[in-house]
Amino acid sequence: DIVRFLQALPNYRAAVDHSHYTDKELKQAYEREAEILGTSLGDGEVSKREIVADINTLVDLALLCESMDWLSTNIKTIPAIVSAPSGFGAGLKLNEKFHAYIASAARNFESIAHKCLLFLHLEMRIECFHYLGQEEKVEGSESSEQSGGAGGASRLAHRLLAFHEHASALLADSALAYIMSGVGEMMSAAVVWRWQSAAGAGAGAEARLAAL
Repeated sequence: DIVRFLQALPNYRAAVDHSHYTDKELKQAYEREAEILGTSLGDGEVSKREIVADINTLVDLALLCESMDWLSTNIKTIPAIVSAPSGFGAGLKLNEKFHAYIASAARNFESIAHKCLLFLHLEMRIECFHYLGQEEKVEGSESSEQSGGAGGASRLAHRLLAFHEHASALLADSALAYIMSGVGEMMSAAVVWRWQSAAGAGAGAEARLAAL
């Protein structure tokens, strides 16, 4: 399962648990990730309908990710605030049921935040295969005119920069780093797949994203 695989890697744990890992450990994690995802994504072309075309949707997900993380963190402080002698609860003694309810709500918000983070992380990598899997457009051709004259690499760069520009104002540094770091390794995997595909090693795309 791709999700469980990603969640077990040091780069994910560093993003969600703020665990400390060396630069070497993180680099190895991104390389391993690119290898596995490249194998999963690399058996066929990623079509336009398989990516999130509207950058605003990705920005909304980034905002949702950070909002859910904020709620999860702050809702955990409610029992301490309510039960504090100087708080608005005037030292109210809370029962175990209330504590359990707060803990459950915090976990739910945290789960949503983590799902948004993983989605954005995977989306950036799927887009690497989508854009780099396309032929570079020949200037003056019909396909070039339809795409504004830009080839796959140029459009990928535009997408990555646009997302980073918008998301950097919303996401915590650790979350943004998890999404954007390792993209270089994934781009390399996409280029290798394109070369193999051009050599006749490509296959159909029907079941490629099933594992995701």
